Amino acid sequence: MKNRKIYYPLIAAVSAAAIYLIYYALFGFYPFGARSIAWCDMEQQYLPLLMELRNALRGDGSLLLGQGGAGMSFWGVYLFFVSSPIGFISAFIPQSEMLHLLNILTVLKAALAGASAEFFLVRKFPKLRAAHGIILSMMYAFSGYVMMYYQNNMWLDMMILLPILVLSMIRLAEDGKMIGFTICLALSMYLNFYISFMLIIFSVIFFAMLLKTCCKPEKRGLHAMRFVLADICAAMISAIVWIPVVHQLSHSGRSGSTLELFLSGSFISHIGDKAALLSCTGIVWTAAVMIFTHREIFRKGLNACFGTMTVVLLVSAVISPINKLWHTGSYQAYPLRYGFILIFMCLCAAAALLSEHKSVHAASAKQLRITLTVSFIVTAAAMAIALTMRKRLASYVHSLWVDDDDAAVLTAIGVLFALTYGLLIACKRGKILPERITSLIMGALMIGESLLSFGVYVSDVNDITPRFLMTERFAHESYDDDFYRLKSNGTYYYSNFPEGMGFASLGHYTSLTDSDWLFGAKRLGYSAYWMDVSSSGGTAVTDAFLLNRYITGREYDMNGNCKELNLLRDFKHLIEVYRNLIVSEGAVISDTPPNETERASEVQRMDSSVLLAEKLYGAENIIEEHPFTELINCEIKHSGKKIIVSKLDPSKPAEMSVLVETSGAQEVYFDLFGNYSTALREDYFNSVDIYLNGICKESEYPEKRINGIYDLGTFIDKKVKVTIKLRNDFTAESFGVYTLDTEKLAEAVNSTPTAKITAKSNKLTLTGYAHKGQWLYIPFAYNAGFSAVVNGKKTDIYRGFGEFMAVELSEGKNDVVLTFVPEGFKTGAVICVLGLVLMLMLGIAAKFIKPGKKLLTAAEKTVFAAGIAIPLLMGIGGTLGWIIGNILQ
Repeated sequence: MKNRKIYYPLIAAVSAAAIYLIYYALFGFYPFGARSIAWCDMEQQYLPLLMELRNALRGDGSLLLGQGGAGMSFWGVYLFFVSSPIGFISAFIPQSEMLHLLNILTVLKAALAGASAEFFLVRKFPKLRAAHGIILSMMYAFSGYVMMYYQNNMWLDMMILLPILVLSMIRLAEDGKMIGFTICLALSMYLNFYISFMLIIFSVIFFAMLLKTCCKPEKRGLHAMRFVLADICAAMISAIVWIPVVHQLSHSGRSGSTLELFLSGSFISHIGDKAALLSCTGIVWTAAVMIFTHREIFRKGLNACFGTMTVVLLVSAVISPINKLWHTGSYQAYPLRYGFILIFMCLCAAAALLSEHKSVHAASAKQLRITLTVSFIVTAAAMAIALTMRKRLASYVHSLWVDDDDAAVLTAIGVLFALTYGLLIACKRGKILPERITSLIMGALMIGESLLSFGVYVSDVNDITPRFLMTERFAHESYDDDFYRLKSNGTYYYSNFPEGMGFASLGHYTSLTDSDWLFGAKRLGYSAYWMDVSSSGGTAVTDAFLLNRYITGREYDMNGNCKELNLLRDFKHLIEVYRNLIVSEGAVISDTPPNETERASEVQRMDSSVLLAEKLYGAENIIEEHPFTELINCEIKHSGKKIIVSKLDPSKPAEMSVLVETSGAQEVYFDLFGNYSTALREDYFNSVDIYLNGICKESEYPEKRINGIYDLGTFIDKKVKVTIKLRNDFTAESFGVYTLDTEKLAEAVNSTPTAKITAKSNKLTLTGYAHKGQWLYIPFAYNAGFSAVVNGKKTDIYRGFGEFMAVELSEGKNDVVLTFVPEGFKTGAVICVLGLVLMLMLGIAAKFIKPGKKLLTAAEKTVFAAGIAIPLLMGIGGTLGWIIGNILQ
């Protein structure tokens, strides 16, 4: 037994990793080809944020202050995505290989999940055959949760932790040992505070069951009290996580949308996706059914906990309001994010079934063997057919959702596997087949279903390697040593990539995107959609102030104020890197006090550029609006601040146009903007086509890809005709054609004093000269986590132009240092230390202090009440709340 406990988890991990690598070789993935498994969230968020972590670990960034989002807090983002110690490997990996590292990290984490599961099974199921335990553990490593959700690679860390967490809870219930559980629960917050919410709910329900079934009655009060104390200690130890995160979440763009999302959708939804995920591991269905058909095994002890929790989780998965509450109220995709808990509970139930024996009549034994043989052959044939048509079943990798027809086929195959597993378990329990034969069949089934799952959910992902390598080349370009930002004029790469490559950027896309910056970026004319802020859009004025010194794009998308530097080729088109010639050299020094910029948060789009030009650069009358002079079958009405554009005859084409005559060098812009929200779909999207001199520049504008102020180009002493063809009626807050005098702007920018910016770790150092009464406007998003020191003296930070920071300067030379520490970080650190001390003290005191009977009784009642109340509140309360909320709506 001792050797088994040491080596079998290792065997499970190595075996799982080897099979994964075989699948990689079969389908041409790295290290046996150039392909990466990255797609969707893994490409858009996890990869670039892991690259930003790599930069921080190598001293080129910070875990506190991020490079994206105009300088947003990175601490919450780090804890949401890349806080796994396994990810620290990235510090030793060349940036060009970061994409391929994802292949290895996924295998490593899946293998460790298998090892963790076997570590649990070998300790809690001593009668379980070694081979069966290893195979069940490998099923965990190849589960649908891995295959379908690996894009959010940080969730796999929670799979690794879960079996150890459950083991620590059992130890606490049986022996009263609380330190292991405290550490595991706190660790879950550090690994991924979002999924830890689901683990916390699970731990309360599950421990109440353990207390009832696995704890001696006379010890229940004491162990319940230690559970409560362990929770308190874990909360304190993880305070450095959740206190700053609560602050950051409260400022994020998602903070106000939870109730609306909770009430949306059907009472029962996405059943196909959930069934497809669970069907990747057929024995899950087997265990779920046999919990009822073999109730004698699941009536008491630890098995009762596994059986009951499986039922609770299955009901939660089916009923949408309950399911959403497990997800903190809502989700946009991945509708079974706690699915790994359900899968592990089912695997434990399967282990319980495989650990028992029951005599079977000879006639029944023969019938079982024949049925098992037929079932195995049918299942193998169905699996083989599905594997040959895997591309037709791969709707998930193209849409993030499983098509209903695909779900039906994949679930049917999963049921076939489940039936075969059920027959195999019956044969095993009745000793109808030799143990080795049982293990071989079980192993063959596991390999078959894992190969099918890999073939359907992984093998057909688009190869992003050429695009990544093209984009990664930016990081090898040496532009200059000053602080500057990289802007993209189109969607050539995702918003997080510049910060991942080590560049400062306005763009950022995570659930923690700050709402002030999200709406501020829209107000300044930059594209923003959902929680994704892009650096495309804006004007020459906003680019100058925000230090967008380098721009990527295609030649015909560039204005005349840019100088081409180099050419990069990707697999679809050519893009260039340009230097913006109209940009400040640092933070602007101005006579304008912040109170004169307060209306910046109220003005619209192009008016923001007007205000910046006048107040910061002293450039007046450089922007002019050009009303449409020709309207065909449409009308433009004004109602307060709203602009209403509609067709006169909906059945006929409609358009409006204006002839713009430029004098000197002028930039021509068009804008259509309607709402400040994080809606997935805006009413005014896809409303117009933009034509310049008869040539279509953009169709179905605006849309999620591009909705910022549209730059039509630079023109010198020319007449240009802008025509807007109306596709749909719309209501907007900003709509029109504008010109900007770039010569006057360049002169104003070059004559405005600035303070050079140096960004290092979580500090911004600025040096500049000022007259008495002047202010420094720092082009970083305002955040209460910043503190400022001017010439060695602490000074207040004011909001400037709505979203940015301003500090008052002294006459003469000014050395300004801004230090960023996330809100709540220091408080959380102090509480964390106190929590560690408390945990150790309680661990020592437990041997000497005996609490009073009343306290123990109260603790026991509290734990049982919580264990019953939580599922009832989520089940009955969540269901009634959803029904009533929808009736009221």
